[in-house]
Amino acid sequence: MIDLKEQKHYTQYPKEYEPIEVIKSMLTAEEYRGYLKGNVIKYIGRYRFKNGLKDLGKAKVYAEWLS
Repeated sequence: MIDLKEQKHYTQYPKEYEPIEVIKSMLTAEEYRGYLKGNVIKYIGRYRFKNGLKDLGKAKVYAEWLS
């Protein structure tokens, strides 16, 4: 499985400055859930045309963050 938080472009910052953490801190809980849902939809919708299983893996990670 793809670990989004282990990719270099996500781990180059201290944890509090990781993009997902910054986004989460700037949104209400409801907005953040919407952001996560939007990413699930985006990655599922494009997987056949862009990055295949990598995009499905990303969709799974965002879906897990919703729970």
